Amino acid sequence: MQKINFFDASNFVEAERNDTISGLVDSRDGSMAYSTTEDRESWVAEVENKSNKWFRFVPIDYNPAFDLRRESGDMVSKCGGMIIYDNDRSLAFVELKDVRIGAAADAWAQLESTIVLFHENHDHRNFHRRFAYVANKRHPHFNYSHKTTSQEFYNRLHFRLLEQNRISLIQGAR
Repeated sequence: MQKINFFDASNFVEAERNDTISGLVDSRDGSMAYSTTEDRESWVAEVENKSNKWFRFVPIDYNPAFDLRRESGDMVSKCGGMIIYDNDRSLAFVELKDVRIGAAADAWAQLESTIVLFHENHDHRNFHRRFAYVANKRHPHFNYSHKTTSQEFYNRLHFRLLEQNRISLIQGAR
């Protein structure tokens, strides 16, 4: 598969921001997810940035820079985007859902596929905070029966799996 630089500036379709509260929107019309401070009703996930430090949301799904196909010609499944923060030392991959039930397994698979692609191109050890979020607008509070899944996800991929709609950007030294 072709190499992808997740941090190539040409992949960044949004400017950095430092809002205390912003939202992530999945337009569901075949266009890229995006971050905004407007139209709160459209937010699938809320990004909390209490320290007002700079961060960047990078859309991955539907971003031409991440348009990858397997040898079979099928598209590689990818999550909605990633957040780079803490002076580029922390990452959060995010899958955005707006469905009633049955989204968790699909979201986990999209996150895993994206993180595997990330591992093929970057060393996760360069980032001291690594998260993978499943955010479902219709189910903002998930049940806690996924502890085993979360631990297995971390053991395989070295990213902490969280199922919640609030993404808190914790900043600071190691």
